[in-house]
Amino acid sequence: MQFRSIFAGLALATLAACGGDSPTAPSGPAVSGTWTMRTVNGTPLPVSLILADGTQIIARSSVLTLTGDRSGTYQEVITFSFTATPNLTSAISETGTWTVAGNIISFATSDGDHYTGTVTGNTLTEVVGGFAQVYSR
Repeated sequence: MQFRSIFAGLALATLAACGGDSPTAPSGPAVSGTWTMRTVNGTPLPVSLILADGTQIIARSSVLTLTGDRSGTYQEVITFSFTATPNLTSAISETGTWTVAGNIISFATSDGDHYTGTVTGNTLTEVVGGFAQVYSR
């Protein structure tokens, strides 16, 4: 199954990365490193969710790794289970590019989807598909 069809927005926000050390390079905080999803819609993980297609899942964990300085590549690995089979977990991975300008972080998935969020200190927040997701590092 494709990542987007399973999580219908539980993925990270995205837009194409800019690059280089020129004066036109992205500005903003250095955000590279490992980020862990802490909450969805204010509820700590694990959290039960009903996706747009009616599928019920339990989001168990999500780890987002950003490489680069103010732009680069990312990988997110989400562990989840279907509510009907809570003891059977699966993991899916998503990759793409990211850039940050000011406190806005933008992601572009390798599938062509785009999402944005904000970074404040060690907190990354995004709202995708009606799901408010908060990560920390």
